Amino acid sequence: MQGLVVYDSVYGNTEDVAIAIADEIKELGHHAELWVLKECGIPKKIDADFLFVGSPTRIHNMTRRAKKFIKELDPKGLGSRPILFFDTEFESVIAANGHSAAQRMHDLAKLRGLNAKEPVLKCGIVESQGPLSPDALDKARRYVRDFIGTLS
Repeated sequence: MQGLVVYDSVYGNTEDVAIAIADEIKELGHHAELWVLKECGIPKKIDADFLFVGSPTRIHNMTRRAKKFIKELDPKGLGSRPILFFDTEFESVIAANGHSAAQRMHDLAKLRGLNAKEPVLKCGIVESQGPLSPDALDKARRYVRDFIGTLS
């Protein structure tokens, strides 16, 4: 199967999570492509069987690039292909179950008729510019394994 990991990153933390997700997809015997919204823009055509979309949480929301990407996804073109969402945010926000980029991206995608999957992945950061929490990358890898396990 082919996975596409699309992400926006400000300080590199969300990028680290995206790379861990792509690496785990490959480790499980599938193909994965990384797509950096800041550098590559929005892909015209998506050939992947599933997508992971990530953004840092910025003032309780996703980045503008991530929002634009989700708004430009074609529900008819994607059909029932699953889309999973991840973000990086303060550990305290995760603990309080506060607003996050991942949940807002999920809700926007669902509203648009896309096959947005739950739960979303929230990876903690220690300070505003990072680093990631010590368990963040392991959490991302488990998230991928759990999802891939549903495909068999």
